[in-house]
Formats: sequence, C-alpha cells, structure tokens
Amino acid sequence: GAPLGVFLEHTAQVSSLAIDPNGSRVVSGSEDGSVRIWDLEGRAARKVPEATRGGAAWDDSDLLWREGPVAAVTFHPLGDRVAFCLRDGSMRVVDALADEPVTVLRGQGAKILCVAFDAAGERVATGTHGGSLWIWDAEQGEVLRALGPLPGRVLSVGFTPDGRLVAESDDGSLRVFDAEHEDPVRVFPGSVRTIGCSCVSPRGRFLATSTGDGLDVLHLESGELLRHLTAPGLVLSAVRFDADESRIAAGASDGTLCLWDVETGALLQRTERTGRYVASLAFAARDDKIAYGSRRSVWIWDLALNIHTKLGGHDGLVNSICFDPAGRRLFSCGNDKRILVWDVATNELLATLVAHAGTVDGLAMSPDGARLASVGDDGTLRLWETDAEQLARMGRARARHRAVAPLVDALFEAGGTLDEVLAALRREPGLDASLLRTAKRLAVARAAGASDPPGAK
Repeated sequence: GAPLGVFLEHTAQVSSLAIDPNGSRVVSGSEDGSVRIWDLEGRAARKVPEATRGGAAWDDSDLLWREGPVAAVTFHPLGDRVAFCLRDGSMRVVDALADEPVTVLRGQGAKILCVAFDAAGERVATGTHGGSLWIWDAEQGEVLRALGPLPGRVLSVGFTPDGRLVAESDDGSLRVFDAEHEDPVRVFPGSVRTIGCSCVSPRGRFLATSTGDGLDVLHLESGELLRHLTAPGLVLSAVRFDADESRIAAGASDGTLCLWDVETGALLQRTERTGRYVASLAFAARDDKIAYGSRRSVWIWDLALNIHTKLGGHDGLVNSICFDPAGRRLFSCGNDKRILVWDVATNELLATLVAHAGTVDGLAMSPDGARLASVGDDGTLRLWETDAEQLARMGRARARHRAVAPLVDALFEAGGTLDEVLAALRREPGLDASLLRTAKRLAVARAAGASDPPGAK
C-alpha cells in the first residue's frame, strides 16, 4: 500500500494521468499548462520540450509541453509517443523516447534547406524548398518576418554583421534584404554561369559565388567584382571564407579542394581529385583546419601538414558542417537524419543527435556556441543546447545504447515479442537501473520499426 513515488513538479490541479504499456513511466497533464513524463520512482524521466510558432521554454524539470491547460494525456500502445488534448480543443502528438535538449519550431510544412544565426545570436533565418524565407526569434521561437517567395529553392542564407540577410536561389540569383524592407535592397542576377554555391564573408564585406570556371568575389555593398578566382574544369559545390576574410576555400564535385588568397587571387593550396564529392565546408576557429563533408564521411584537412583525416560516421551525403567558436567540436548532419558531434582534438564521436524525421539539410552555430540550429526535410527548425554537460550526458546515453544493443537484438532474433523481450530484460542480472531503462527504450523502438531510439545512439 505504500506509494512507489511522489510527483511534485505540477503547480496546479493534475487533470490526467497515463502509464506507458511497459509500466515504467507515467505521463501527467495539468491545469498549470504542462505535460511531464516521470519514471515510477517519481523522478523526471526525460527532457523534450516541444515548441510551436507561439514559442516554448525550458525549465529544470522534464517538460514535454507548457502552452496551456491540459485536458487529457495518453501513451501510444508502443510507448514511443504521447498524445494530449488541450482545453482549447487542439491536440498534440510528441515523441516520448527522445533524449536531447531541443526546441522544435515548425514552419508551414515545406522542406527547410538552410539556416543561419545573426551576429548577436538573437535571430535565425531559414530558407525553404518552396522559396520562402523565415526569420525567427531565437529565444521565443516566434516568426518575426516572412520574406519571398524567391524564384526556386532557397539554397543558402547568411547574415552580415549589420543584420542584412543574403539568400541564394537555385535560379542563380542572390538577394540582399535589410531589416526594414520586405523587398530586397540588392539583387545579384544569375547568368549563363549559374551560381552553384555562395557565401557571405564573416565581416560582411564580400560575397563569393561560384561560376562556370571558378569563383567571383564581389564587394557586397557595391556589387563590384573584387577578384575572379579561376578553377577551370571544376564544378564547385561548397565555398567558405576564413574568419579574417583573407582566404577562401572551395570544394568541387570530384573532391578537389582549393584555397586562395582573397586579395591577391593566388592559389595557396590545392588537393587533386579524390573522388569525394564535397557537399559542405567549414574553417576551424584558428583557421588552421578545414572540415568538409562528402558521401558517408566527414574529413578534416590540416592545412599546415596537408593531411586529410577521415572521421566517417554518416550513412549518406553530409549536407552541412560547422565548428563551435572555440574550434574544439565539429557538428555534421546528413541524409541519414542524424547530427554527429565530434571532438576535433581526438576525432572521437561525442554524441549523436536524432530528432528530425527526414534528411537534415543545414546547421548553424550561435556566436556564443551555446546553441546549434538544424533544419531538414521534415519542415522543422530545431535549436539544441550544446554545453559540455549536455553533450556528456548524450555521450553516456550513446555508450549505454552500445552496451545493451546486442542483447536486445539477440532477444528479438530469438523470436521474442516485445512483452517477452521486456520481461527478459527485467530478469537480466547484468543490467543496472540505467542500462535497463536504455534497453527498454531500445526494445520499444525496435518493435516500432526504428533502428535506434531517438537520442540513444
């Protein structure tokens, strides 16, 4: 007759409760406007906030929702999702297995292809497959402005330090927007030498665009050509300036990488055809390394030693990469729906972030390194906390996953049903409480048809 746990976080009447099918978690809805998930010892079980265009906020408990009084909650039969109804008559369905600190902002359903923070880290710009540009409040999650539509897909976006937004369309044109006008203040039209990639320099002085035989470096303010950098025979697919705008790097579809001096136009370094399609590029903080993404792999090019180190990790094209401001961690994303976090010094994989329901197309790091923005084909913009403690927690979760995955796989391969597998896991003497929780989550995900539970990799 003694209670198994005491749940204290709600600040108003609890309107609804549900126990998951495994009997290991409770979801609660309250008139205080929150939905929370707990384990049966009364501890908060996980952290997944869900934000809409109205915004959402984190607290120190394990919050699933905080947008209005909750009428009813329930688990999906597999325990992988929670559905809840609000007093206003709306309903939400959210992931009950994810384990990442992430805020989700949803646009209008279009695939989001690119993302960028402004210099203050207060706004985030996204560009869509349908040609729309959205500018979001990075703190509140609200849409501040909607621009466009542009002709064709928006392939890249970037802010200048003074707040202007530069967007590239797949018709070969670029547009510059300021903070006051809905229409662009400058348009760089396409030509027969259609733009394949572009980049705004970190200080906002230059704009680089690929052409049929190299790169054009333009003065962003005047539009005048500063320098044409030749790369005959190459189809350039990615371009980036270094931090002080003195060098520019570009990668090609055949794996060739070039590094030029911006002022003189001199070719400083070049790697010949490697066969690795270069889809993305990033300079490290000290500009001594360049990371690039190709098919299935992330590579780091040490410029001083001219050595290329393969990190691997992805199953598919690596669409975007970025370093944190200190250059200690590297983030990559790709067609395999995953975001990988790497230690640059050791080349170790620190964490795997899984939340997008489709291809992850773009990444951007906030100037202070505290948040990572990701966008994808599922039409969402996700803002991740990236502090060391959170990454360490996710790294531990990944280690637990690797420890229990063979056992869970073996139980299913032996023909066990989900209930039989869960019962066998509870009897397994080698699993402590933490490993048991991870194994249960993995079993539920396997039964639901997922290769991995979100966040457990």
